[in-house]
Amino acid sequence: MNIGFVGVGRMGANMARRLKDRQFHITAVYDTNRATATSLAAELGCAAAQDLSEVTAESDVIFTVVTDDSAMRNIFAGSGDNLLVNARGKLFINCATISPQVHVEIEKLARQAGAQTLEACMASSIPQAREGRLYLMCGGRDDAFRKAEPILKGARFRSALYRQGWRSRKGESARQHGDEHQHRGVWPKDSHSARRSVWIWKC
Repeated sequence: MNIGFVGVGRMGANMARRLKDRQFHITAVYDTNRATATSLAAELGCAAAQDLSEVTAESDVIFTVVTDDSAMRNIFAGSGDNLLVNARGKLFINCATISPQVHVEIEKLARQAGAQTLEACMASSIPQAREGRLYLMCGGRDDAFRKAEPILKGARFRSALYRQGWRSRKGESARQHGDEHQHRGVWPKDSHSARRSVWIWKC
């Protein structure tokens, strides 16, 4: 399975290094800071993509780790070049901590392009990404999660204690659920929704 990364600052770069350490094939990285992408690509032995569509073309699964709502919308819906060009069959694992409604918006755009998304908001920091101790709040359709599962497990992400799905209300995201239930200190035990499910993963 070929894996690409968009957004390779300190967090994204450490996630890519972790997957490389676990013997995954990193094929392409992209960053608005060209020097950052080029340096990491040389380290990982992969391409430093000049275009977002190139990352999609070279990868089966693409992790995105961008800074804010505007950056997220730009990489998926920017005029001309974006990640959804010829994206049919691709899976995007979106790790940015952004507005919940933007995650839902991007999921809809991806479905229209024949692609899938999995929201995977991070609840850890940069050292944990490199050491393999990230917490991810994952939300999306069951089939998208199952496609991502070999990567999550291969990177030593464990679900034994933390995986719990619950019914989500229409238009909500994993971050909304995570913010609410993490604040309360409770993860409700409920069945999976046919539309969206939410998991907590620990690596």
